[in-house]
Amino acid sequence: QQNIGTLSIWIVVIISCHSLVVADCSGNSFLDPLPTATPEDMLYPLPSYFSAGNVDYQIDHDSFTITSPNRSQILEKAIHRYMNIIIPTTTTTRASSSFDDNLAIIAQLTVVIESLDETLSISTDESYSLSVNEQTSTIRANNVFGALRALESFSQLISYSSGQAVLKNGPWEIKDTPRYAHRGLLIDTSRHYLEPQTIKRTIDALSYSKMNVMHWHIVDAQSFPYASVAFPEFSAGSFSPSQIYTPETIKEIVEHAKERGVRVIVEIDVPGHTASWGKGFPQFLTCLDKTRQDGYCAENPCGQLDPSQDGTYDLIFGLASELSQLFPDDFFHFGSDEVVFQCWNTTNIVDWMGKNNLSDFGAAFAYFEEKVYAISQKIEKTPVHWQEVFDNRVSLPNNTIMQVWKSFAELDQIVKAGYRTILSNYDAWYLDCGFANWCSYCSWLDVWMNEPLSGGTLTPSEENLILGGEACLWGELVNDNNFDSRAWPRAAAAGERLWSPQNTTDPGHAFNRILNHNCRLDERG
Repeated sequence: QQNIGTLSIWIVVIISCHSLVVADCSGNSFLDPLPTATPEDMLYPLPSYFSAGNVDYQIDHDSFTITSPNRSQILEKAIHRYMNIIIPTTTTTRASSSFDDNLAIIAQLTVVIESLDETLSISTDESYSLSVNEQTSTIRANNVFGALRALESFSQLISYSSGQAVLKNGPWEIKDTPRYAHRGLLIDTSRHYLEPQTIKRTIDALSYSKMNVMHWHIVDAQSFPYASVAFPEFSAGSFSPSQIYTPETIKEIVEHAKERGVRVIVEIDVPGHTASWGKGFPQFLTCLDKTRQDGYCAENPCGQLDPSQDGTYDLIFGLASELSQLFPDDFFHFGSDEVVFQCWNTTNIVDWMGKNNLSDFGAAFAYFEEKVYAISQKIEKTPVHWQEVFDNRVSLPNNTIMQVWKSFAELDQIVKAGYRTILSNYDAWYLDCGFANWCSYCSWLDVWMNEPLSGGTLTPSEENLILGGEACLWGELVNDNNFDSRAWPRAAAAGERLWSPQNTTDPGHAFNRILNHNCRLDERG
C-alpha cells in the first residue's frame, strides 16, 4: 500500500486458474499451457475404467427419476440426497426449467444392488458399474456402498448452463473399484473443539470425494471433550461444559457417516498426550507439573498414564468399552505416539519396574502396550497404533495395525515385519503443516503425488499389507472457522491417490479435475 496525500493506491495481483503456476515442494513446476480439458476431468477421483462418447444428453427436472428394485433405507436416503443435487430445489438458474429439443433426454437412473448387507468395514466392496445411455441409465453394485460411489460419479457428469442440466460426452461406461480399502482424513477435536455441524460437513465432503474413513482423534492433552457416562469426571478436562460430545451426538454423527459410506474410527491416545485425563483422574497420571521445555513431553501440557497402577488399565478398559458401543467399527485406535520416558522416571515407577523385572523404560512401555492389546481383545476390536510401538521394539500380534507418520523406509520395515499399515507421512499428508514452525506446507500437488509404494522394496504380498492411508489435520491451529480451507481440496488429493490406479500420474489433468472438484465441494456447501 502506498499513501499519496489522502489517496491510497492498492496494487492487486490476480492470478487466474489458467495461468496458475503449479509447483510442488521440491520445486517441480507445471506451467501453462494446461492440458486441454477432457470429459473425464469432471470425475473425481479418476475411475479405474471409463469410456465416453460424443453425444450430449439433457436431464428434464420435471420428469427425471432415480429408482431401485431394492429396499434399503441407506439407498433410499441417498437417492433423495442425489436427486436434490442433480435437480436442485432452490430458485437458482439450475432449478429453472430450460429445455433443448435438439438434445436427447435421460429420463431415469436405475440402481441395482446384489446384496442388502449394510455392514461397513475395511472389507466392504465399493466397486460399481455405471452405464449412461439415452432414456435410461443403470448402476450395478454388489452392495449399497458401491451404489453410493456410483451415484456420486453420475452426479459429477452433470453440468449446468442457463438453467439446463446437461450430461455431456455420452454414452458413458464406467467400471470402478478403489485401489485401497482405507481412504481417510484424521480430525482433531482436542486442540480445538469442532462443532458437530463441522464434523458432519466434513463427512459429506469425504463422501463426495469417495473417501471412506473419518479418524476421530477425539481427546488429547489439551482437552477431553467426550461426556463419558461411566466416568463423568473426565468432563473436567473439557474446555467448557458446552464443548463436549454427548453419546447422543456421537451416535448421530456415526449414523450420518454410515449413510454416506464413511467409517468413523475413534482414537484415545495412550499413554502419552493424556494431561486432560489428569483433571478428573490425577492419581493415574505422572509429570502433570512438568513441561516440554524440561524434556517431559512432546507437547505441553505434560502428563502420561502411570503404567505401574492396575487402576490405569481399569480406566482405559472402562472408557474403551463405553466408546466401543458408540463407534461400531472394528478398528479402535489407541495412539501410543510420542511417549517420553522421562515422564515415567519416578521413584514409584522405577521401584515397580524392578519388582517386575522390567530392565528399562522401553520394557515398561512394552508392558503397557501388551495390557492395552489385551483390552482391545476384550472389547473385540482390532487395535491400531501409531508407529512408535514398532519403533520401540514392542512385539504385538500381527492383527495389530500400525499407522506410519514418519517415512517410507519405516513403512517398508513395518510391512516386512508382517503388520498391516496405514500411511500418513507428515511430509505430504499432514495438512496442518506450514502454518507454524514444526513442518513445511505442501500443496495439493505434493499430497496428490505421495505414492504409497514409493519405498519400492516390497513384494506383492507385502504391498497388500498397506491398507491405504489418511490425510491428517491436527488441530493446534485449526478450528471451525478455518477447517474447510485447511482440509479441502487437499484431502481430496489424497483420496484420489488412494482410489485411482497407480498409473494416474498426469499432474495437468489432475489439476483440471481438482479444480472442478473444489468448485463442486464449494457449491454443495
